[in-house]
Amino acid sequence: MLVYEFDKLRDVVADQSEPRGHLTVGLPPAISHMLSIELVDAYCRQYADVHLHIREGISLDLIAGIQQSKIDCAIVVSDENQGLRSEFLFRETLFLVAPAAEKYDLNQQLTLDRAAGKPLILTNRMNNFRVAIEDAFGRSQLPMRVLADSNSTSMIAALVAKGAAYSILPYCAIAAALSQGLISASPIEGLFVDWAFVSPPQTELTIPAKLFHQMLLDQIHRKVEGNNWLGAVMTTTPAPIRADDQQASIDMLGNGP
Repeated sequence: MLVYEFDKLRDVVADQSEPRGHLTVGLPPAISHMLSIELVDAYCRQYADVHLHIREGISLDLIAGIQQSKIDCAIVVSDENQGLRSEFLFRETLFLVAPAAEKYDLNQQLTLDRAAGKPLILTNRMNNFRVAIEDAFGRSQLPMRVLADSNSTSMIAALVAKGAAYSILPYCAIAAALSQGLISASPIEGLFVDWAFVSPPQTELTIPAKLFHQMLLDQIHRKVEGNNWLGAVMTTTPAPIRADDQQASIDMLGNGP
């Protein structure tokens, strides 16, 4: 801990001249394909004097890392009780994910009861996706049939592709499998999570962290407003998913970043 605090003090001094030093950022695996890889690549290219440390993990672990002064800032699924400085980023609809052969329509919203009784593979109960899903099933008094759980959304998508079960995940976690034609999915009406940028409540962001934050906002705005992130809106009012948005997003994924 003393070494970490010394590094932070050294970075504050360095901040007075130019971006340099150390920055530790927490990123959830679910957004890797849609956001993290491109974001980290761009940041490292533009700010080569900043030593960037990436910590991947679920929101609960990333929040704990900030509370323990091991992570400077993170992108998490919002939790109002986390006790951190929190900035809303965007709202993302969750999708019912099925094998490709079922030909679910990305442009056709489903109600939650379509998932009732289906064999599901979900993230585990420490994951905020699972919390949102269980809360929704509970409010609607619908039965859940969970075959297995995992914190690897890529594994979940692969198992759905094999026909083992269905799942409920955000678009960011299934975009790669969708672009390869391995699965199909439809948005679930009224089921969503909110993403947030979090940092320590009483600590000013260093210049490297502020630059990361701004680059993050720019990339999210470009992807969401450019209709390349299905089911994501930068307000707390979900927007309808249109057919032209669907095709634009799939085309972009097929052509790479």
